[in-house]
Amino acid sequence: MPEKTTGQLIAEGRKRLGLSQEALGERLGVSRQSISKWESDAALPDIAKLVQLSRLYGVTVGALLGVEEPALPSPEGQAPENPSPETIAEEIARAWVARQPKKKRRVLPLLAGGLTAGAVLWFALTVESRLTSLEQSYRSNQSALSQLEHTFSGLPGLVTDILEEQANLTTTHQVAFLRVDPAANAGLFRVSATPREYRPGSEALFTVTDGQQRLATAPAAWQDGVLTGELTIPLTDEFLSVGLSVTGPDGTLYQEELEELSGLRSGSGFSIYRLGGGFTITYSVGMPKGQIRVRAARLSAVVEPPAFESDPPLSLVSVTAALYQNGEKLLDLTPMGDSTRYGDRQEYTFSLPETVLTLSEGDWFGVVYTATDSAGRALHAGEFQVMTGPTASTLEEADSEAILAALFPEEGQ
Repeated sequence: MPEKTTGQLIAEGRKRLGLSQEALGERLGVSRQSISKWESDAALPDIAKLVQLSRLYGVTVGALLGVEEPALPSPEGQAPENPSPETIAEEIARAWVARQPKKKRRVLPLLAGGLTAGAVLWFALTVESRLTSLEQSYRSNQSALSQLEHTFSGLPGLVTDILEEQANLTTTHQVAFLRVDPAANAGLFRVSATPREYRPGSEALFTVTDGQQRLATAPAAWQDGVLTGELTIPLTDEFLSVGLSVTGPDGTLYQEELEELSGLRSGSGFSIYRLGGGFTITYSVGMPKGQIRVRAARLSAVVEPPAFESDPPLSLVSVTAALYQNGEKLLDLTPMGDSTRYGDRQEYTFSLPETVLTLSEGDWFGVVYTATDSAGRALHAGEFQVMTGPTASTLEEADSEAILAALFPEEGQ
């Protein structure tokens, strides 16, 4: 009995379930014409559709492709466990190769009888031509095999992605920002998710974790096939994970991470960064060891508005600049008139009068810019120099982020 094609196996499974081509297409999200092409072997379903068909028919992908013996079908939607992604990829590759047209082999005719000198020469030339043709054919086949290997090399990963996606608790989700409450140091977010299956009597929660502990939860309401809820999330620049937790009627717990959030604190308030301008630093042989004179005719910082809307709206109270040395504030810088607006950004400029500093190896100095908002929060930026050797000639630019983190540890919380 001849082996059945993939198209015949798809048609048999469809008829066994009592489905029309149009009804099967609706189940898989494709047109009736696509089903017709599959069943007539004019086209082969892609990997995702093969996996869907295997689950719908209750058979393995290999059985659908005709590369393994089909087992008795399981109930609809309960296919036997499919093999590994690598095995599925091999099955698809074998099915693809089997669909390629076979070329007829040509056999050189045998020569009989005595050959004349001309016949011998003709035979030699014919053999040489044939060998050249075979060599070209071999090279062509090698190139085709190389292309085929490249085509199928990514199949296992693609199969893994599809199987993982189909194993997800949800098909779609959304985490949307609503507003920030600066006084409570929290943001309100609306979360929605469409589960693949939701049984009556299940309980669902949206959750927020920081990787170690659960920070907040909110009940998820079921309506029109979608779970929705509002989460109050603490403002932090740490990575947070928004997830869905569903407890079924039988007590089975299902969980899934929906989305990662970061930079909530920074995005909820004003941001400030330095434009610089640079210090003028002087020192001479006659000055005591490690002593320098530092001044700046113009130092600039730019403030940008919050990325998120606040309730009540935030306003900028002040922007200041100060000279620091080794963690100690030395003096406030003098503002140079009013700020300058560029679109929704504002530039603030300051001057630093000539100041004498005494430094040792490892000491640093620099300017800290501070923007304070109406919620009482302060954000900082800065530019710093560090003396890496025993003399002032070893001054280099310092790590601003590390110095600011040490000066204002609460800013990253």
